[in-house]
Amino acid sequence: MSASKVKNMVILILLLVNVFLLALVGPSRVRAGLNEQATAQQLSRLFASYDIALSADAIPHGENLYDQQLSSSTETTILAVQALMGEDAANVQQRDGLHFASSLGEAVLVNGSLTAELRIPAGEPETFTRECLDRMGLSFSAVTVHTESETATVCRVEPMVGGLPVVSTRLSFRYEAGLLTRVEGLLLTSKDTMTVSGTQRCITAADALVDFLGSRLSTGWLGSRIDSMEQGWSLTRGAGGSFSLRPVWRLNTDAGVCLVNGITGTVSLQ
Repeated sequence: MSASKVKNMVILILLLVNVFLLALVGPSRVRAGLNEQATAQQLSRLFASYDIALSADAIPHGENLYDQQLSSSTETTILAVQALMGEDAANVQQRDGLHFASSLGEAVLVNGSLTAELRIPAGEPETFTRECLDRMGLSFSAVTVHTESETATVCRVEPMVGGLPVVSTRLSFRYEAGLLTRVEGLLLTSKDTMTVSGTQRCITAADALVDFLGSRLSTGWLGSRIDSMEQGWSLTRGAGGSFSLRPVWRLNTDAGVCLVNGITGTVSLQ
């Protein structure tokens, strides 16, 4: 038998094996999807019995998440600060942190947390904030604008790690009279690395909703509607500048935001 015929036969065998495997896996995936849909419908009816509106379509599938240890990239964080402060930014290590200075202002970086006093001409605050984040190489899930006065505006940035929002920390950009005057908060860059540190898998969206329903009175939640829910991370600072990430479910409701711990199921109001 020629080499080309042997090659074609091997390809055919591999194709048949793939078809066979798909035939085995396909029905189980369909059943799993149908089970999820049925569970979502049941949860929607359960919440309705408590006069709480919850659309079955608002219940996501979710990911298999575990506790993580986050290691910050010092070099990338320094580059992020320099991108904010301009090409002439220089830094020097002092006892209380890494100090930066440029023609645009001064800043201190301590264990990934930045405090910068600046005078940078800026355009519309939200747009300028997003431009700064892009230059700095910071991933983010949302920018919220708060107007403090006729001349002062603060943009609060929710960072993102591994494609999911970090719900417990914010990076703030303050603007006054057309200038970016202050940037403060934790810098999480795309170069930071995550390492699994736990063995217990994050609870499902259905479990999180049941925990929420059972705890709504003790937490003081007085709403009547759940608009959406999503997975994210809760960040905890450790010794020596280390960070721990725990999975969390965030419920956006008509009476504020509720968080369900993805490992313990503990419910709290944000």
